[in-house]
Formats: sequence, C-alpha cells, structure tokens
Amino acid sequence: MDAHLSRAGGGFGLLARQAAGVGIAIALAVVGTLVIGGLLKVTIGLRVSQDEEEIGLDVTQHGEEGCSGTSEGNDSASLHGSIG
Repeated sequence: MDAHLSRAGGGFGLLARQAAGVGIAIALAVVGTLVIGGLLKVTIGLRVSQDEEEIGLDVTQHGEEGCSGTSEGNDSASLHGSIG
C-alpha cells in the first residue's frame, strides 16, 4: 500500500483542492441562478403590475379571495376566534 494512502487526512494540498471545488460549485450556482432569473425576467417578468398588486394577488393570480373581510389591527384572535 502507498504511504500517502495509509495515513489519515490529505494535507493542505487536498484541502486547497476541495476548497477550490466548493468555490467553483458556488460560482456555478450563482451564474446559473442569474441566467435563469434573467431569462424569466425577459420572458414572463419577475413582478406583477401595480394594478394587480393593489387588487390582490389572490384574486388576480388564483381567482379567489384569501380572506372574506377586512381585519382591524393585527390581532390573530379576532381573525380566528378566541382560544380557550
């Protein structure tokens, strides 16, 4: 058996190669994400129009209302009934 295969670890050379591999993987992920995002932005867009946002995305995108009324404040108990 080779002497370098029988010892534990691979030294700083192996660590440097692994770090380079991780860096390349991250770079590829970032570039791929930017390319896909750019293609989506050009083809279908990344945002809805201001009118759709004001009407509500649940109505304009899904054709249904997410809530059946307005809420006064941010009290979850008033929306879901009192607990206890």
